[in-house]
Amino acid sequence: MLTYRLAGVLLFLSGLVTGFGHIVALMSWRGLYSFTDNRISDFTVTECQVLRDNLGTRYVCNPSYLITNASYTAGAFIIVVAAGVMWMAAGREGQRSVRIPAVLIAGAGAVSMLAGLFPYNVSPAIHDLSMLVYAILMWSFMAFLTGVGTARSVGGRGPHPLIYGAYLLITRLMLTASVVGMLALLLLGPRASRGPTRGSPSTP
Repeated sequence: MLTYRLAGVLLFLSGLVTGFGHIVALMSWRGLYSFTDNRISDFTVTECQVLRDNLGTRYVCNPSYLITNASYTAGAFIIVVAAGVMWMAAGREGQRSVRIPAVLIAGAGAVSMLAGLFPYNVSPAIHDLSMLVYAILMWSFMAFLTGVGTARSVGGRGPHPLIYGAYLLITRLMLTASVVGMLALLLLGPRASRGPTRGSPSTP
């Protein structure tokens, strides 16, 4: 049966699929992957090379890029399927407001597919833009769920059926950490991933 629980399971599964691609990339990486110098988008690059962009110069080499990119695309597709399940469950139970997060998460899944279909070295603009839109839609999805859940709890009608109990707090913490992390990267730019270089002063 198409239920909210099934949608939640699918969303969790999409995270596992994408995470599998990350693990494969780390295990296959040639050379030293730097968590400060390399970007997560480097996993998608389709050939070993030296990349130069606004974050500086770095070496990238993921021989298993096909698996990584396929996991991105598959994980995103599962998100779209979960959105469809959520939409149909909302229609069956007469909860039209739930269709709003269903549309948000469907959009997030759709644009996330582009990250796997357009690796960073093939089209940096499409790759980065798709991930930015994905982040905004996912944040909106999470904010909607936590906001509606809070409103219904205050109204005495119990938590929202899609998110309840400790999940409210966990979702808020994840949303806050994600937004703060993204803002820090945008505001600090290259300095967010680099400390002072050897031989350079540590003060501005």
